[in-house]
Amino acid sequence: MTIYLESLIQNINIDKGRILNLLIKKGIINYKEVLSILLYNGTDEQLYNYVKYINILTKEEKRLVLDELIRRKSANNLLYYACEISGAPVEEIEKVLIELNRPGTIRLFALKVCGANIKLLEKAIIENGNAQDIYYFARDINTANIDNLTNAIIDTNDAKYIRLFAVNVKGANIELLEEALVSTGNLDEYKEFLEYKNKVQEENFTKLYNSIKNNDINDLEVNKERYAYLFKEPSTKVKALVRKLDERGY
Repeated sequence: MTIYLESLIQNINIDKGRILNLLIKKGIINYKEVLSILLYNGTDEQLYNYVKYINILTKEEKRLVLDELIRRKSANNLLYYACEISGAPVEEIEKVLIELNRPGTIRLFALKVCGANIKLLEKAIIENGNAQDIYYFARDINTANIDNLTNAIIDTNDAKYIRLFAVNVKGANIELLEEALVSTGNLDEYKEFLEYKNKVQEENFTKLYNSIKNNDINDLEVNKERYAYLFKEPSTKVKALVRKLDERGY
């Protein structure tokens, strides 16, 4: 590959392939020869960008690039392929990424790719068993099954991410996660959780008070579990951990 052609390919993002497409159209560059060179010794990024920006590529030629990216286990570029290349085989790429066991890429796939199988991707995250990945998947994917992910984060026994799950995941069962956090015995994480819990309980008590005052029966019905939590007696484990916090001057 000449230094000039290599420069055009290296900087293809700058003009979104306009110069290369023009040179190909004028017959100055043979796009098939360039593709062959890239398949042989191009970088993963160069291969992907060639598919993305060169308009003349056929379906079969795009498939050659996809097969090469799969062979190279190029997770990020496979994600981009599924996101941005028209007609990309989303289901096939999804299965490849799950097999590669790249949780971060799996989460981004669920977040960005139209047609992603959230249940399948969620299952892969849970089976991987990493607390950080479970937390971020639950936080970012609004169609995920929060109950399944709650059980998964509890199984990790990771105090930090159990707390973060309770604090940042919409619809999380705070009561269940508090018990799990208490079981870890981590005083520092539980102290931070209590600050959040107290704030939430104050807000919920205010809502409850206003609902009763305004005779808002609908609100009471919709939020009865949340309001009931305000009056539930703490478990023996919770009381014991709170005592430890008091003894240590927290």
